[in-house]
Amino acid sequence: MKVLKKIGILCLCCLVLLGISVVDYLKNNQSVSALLHTVSVTPYREQISFSAPIRQYENLYLMSGAVRKIDKVAIGDVAAVSLNDRTYEGYLWRLDPLSDGFYYATVSVTNLTAEPKENATAVISGKVHQNIIFVPKECLTIDEKGQDAVYVVQNGYAMLRNVQIGKLTEEGKTQIENGVFAKEQLIISPQNIRTGDKVFSP
Repeated sequence: MKVLKKIGILCLCCLVLLGISVVDYLKNNQSVSALLHTVSVTPYREQISFSAPIRQYENLYLMSGAVRKIDKVAIGDVAAVSLNDRTYEGYLWRLDPLSDGFYYATVSVTNLTAEPKENATAVISGKVHQNIIFVPKECLTIDEKGQDAVYVVQNGYAMLRNVQIGKLTEEGKTQIENGVFAKEQLIISPQNIRTGDKVFSP
């Protein structure tokens, strides 16, 4: 009889503790409405651009400017030169190192017949990267150790996951080299999100 009484008390204590745990979970975790981004994999062509006057050098028309070097851009790559609402053909003629990762790029404009007075803008297109993942910068956060991370929605719940950020950038977006996969959903602007929160999209 004493044994049954002890078992009953033990079961009651377990139920109380379980109840406290559930209440604590509900208090610390929440159902939240969040904007979601679906991860996709795309090709990406790197580009560098600069604005400068065009000058004549012997039988060439050249324009030069300081740019940050991109690995996939090389001498001979195609350039589009915009001038007075027109686009001219060109190519990267020279690429001379300066300092701190900057280079002096010189573009040859191939279909000009006279030296213009206005500045032109050159956009140099490099090689295409395959299978690149870009995510909105607003998806990024940091964990308690200061490491880059995102919140991934798994089975309807938010899960914090570390990621490795790449060097490529696109307007408003950041490259992710490791940590997320195509078709996964990331939470945009997860400032008030915690791991375990139930997520629904508005």
